[in-house]
Amino acid sequence: MGRIITIISLLLFIIFLILYAIYVEDLIRMDRVYSYFGGYDPSEFSIFITRVVCIIMAVILSIGLIFYIFQ
Repeated sequence: MGRIITIISLLLFIIFLILYAIYVEDLIRMDRVYSYFGGYDPSEFSIFITRVVCIIMAVILSIGLIFYIFQ
């Protein structure tokens, strides 16, 4: 049971990492587009998304590690 939860948590972590990389790439592309119009500063929303994604990934990893250690 612990091994299944560990595998699921690692898969979720990888999925969140890929989605966040796509989001960051989109932000960089938007920055390139807006740089022609005088620059683009990241809004509070993107900073909020960054914090939320980091917290979610940390929780997923810690759950996986706890089940891996205590299996």
